[in-house]
Amino acid sequence: MNESERYNSLIQFYSAKYGLNWYMIKKVIEVESSFNPNAVSPVGARGLAQFMTPTWREWNDRDYIPVDEVMMTDFVVALDQIGFSLNVELDASTEKRIKELIRSMMDNPHNPEEAIESMCKYLSYLLSRFMEIPVETERTKFALASYNAGRGNINKMLEFARIAAGSPKYYLDWKEDGQKPGEWQRWNFAKKYLVKVTGEHSKETLDYVEKIVGTNLL
Repeated sequence: MNESERYNSLIQFYSAKYGLNWYMIKKVIEVESSFNPNAVSPVGARGLAQFMTPTWREWNDRDYIPVDEVMMTDFVVALDQIGFSLNVELDASTEKRIKELIRSMMDNPHNPEEAIESMCKYLSYLLSRFMEIPVETERTKFALASYNAGRGNINKMLEFARIAAGSPKYYLDWKEDGQKPGEWQRWNFAKKYLVKVTGEHSKETLDYVEKIVGTNLL
């Protein structure tokens, strides 16, 4: 079994749980981390799904899915580093530190199952935030861009796109104006305005979306 097939069952299970295309989720993981659960980006994104710490804290469900063998080895080493021995009675402070270690090892972005479930849950949420995009395949592109660049930045991009298309700038104003369809609801039109929001970093997001949807998975 190669690395790209290692997590298929987990991807299929959690994609089905959150109503997502499992081939797309697999491609997102490939683009994010090349299926390396120990991946750490230069800016500190971690694990298969490359979660930054604040996003991980928000979307990890803390269900304490058991760690794998490698992580258990790391845990034993960590216990040794704080001087833990099974032959001594624990004081309250040491017991607290051990519990914190257990939780951090179990609910950790480097834990593949935790990362995959959190990714699916987060992407499902992002898809639900772009219901003004009527075509599902187009909506998925906006959600993927949000996963990469942040939903706030994509919403700002949409404001520029609505203005360019002759629609009200703000979402609520567009709703009050009768929710008229417009070119801004197409990714290929709206993406041109991301550079106004994220500058030179916009290319990274555009390339990210293309790598995923360019494989005809949607």
